[in-house]
Amino acid sequence: AAREAADEVRRSDPGREFKVVAVTLLTSLGQEDIRELGIGMTVENLVGHLSKTAREAGLDGVVASPWEAERIRKEAGRDFLIITPGIRTVSGSQDDQKRVSTPEEAINAGADLIVVGRDVRRAEDPAAKCKEIEEKIAVSLAKRGSNR
Repeated sequence: AAREAADEVRRSDPGREFKVVAVTLLTSLGQEDIRELGIGMTVENLVGHLSKTAREAGLDGVVASPWEAERIRKEAGRDFLIITPGIRTVSGSQDDQKRVSTPEEAINAGADLIVVGRDVRRAEDPAAKCKEIEEKIAVSLAKRGSNR
């Protein structure tokens, strides 16, 4: 239904474009959590399955942790949007999240967009923190040889 609504908007106003994405599995959930929910597969397999289902439904991409981005990229292709939350500028800083990565790790895994909240919000100088993240992304993209 969301895909159909976005397509209708695109037809009625060709200058507007929407991307429709699905959330796979919250980064605050890990293997033990999905086991407790009665799901008998690994986090990686579950996210892979949900991503495949989203692609088959005609969606433009998914929100998934950086830990699964590489698999999604391989299976879904370069044109499938991957948005990764759970980004931390310091490795090992997790808060309540279970599947986190640095900006560089997320980009190297195939993420198109990253979501950074707490590190920017908590920074003494949020603008400087954003600049630092932007520089790390640029280095990762240059190493990857991509302009994504």
